[in-house]
Amino acid sequence: MTNRFVLTNIVDNSAPVSGITNLTADQYLPSNYTFRGTNYDNVSDLIGTVLMISNASGMRITNWTSFDNAGFSYAWSTASVADGLYWAWVDSTNYVGLTNTNASIRFIVNNSYPFIAETNTAQYTTNRATIRLAGYATNMFSVIDPCAVYLETNGT
Repeated sequence: MTNRFVLTNIVDNSAPVSGITNLTADQYLPSNYTFRGTNYDNVSDLIGTVLMISNASGMRITNWTSFDNAGFSYAWSTASVADGLYWAWVDSTNYVGLTNTNASIRFIVNNSYPFIAETNTAQYTTNRATIRLAGYATNMFSVIDPCAVYLETNGT
């Protein structure tokens, strides 16, 4: 009696596919943001996907948690980082060692509150008439869109 078997060899010459799916270029991030993305390989298993974040001075924040499923999410608090420009990208590696690094996406972190000032300091007296206030609102790294300043009255 002869033992027979079939051995199937699969050659994997393709790197995994990965990317961040919920971040657009020059997006302003709130103080808590969840990065979401996809990562897959049609031939080999993934052994790791790492979210990388870097700022303009070269500081690198690495999410050391590996994502090895079809989709990933990573909650990030910007409270501990400086305001400014950052870049995020994903590195994925499959079982045979092929790696994919997707293109980085630039985004903006802003933890500062906007500055609001009234520039017309004249006293206002009226009896059910229109009062016009002049001023501005600004924030170095944030979008105030639409610019809205709410007037609080004492009810009289």
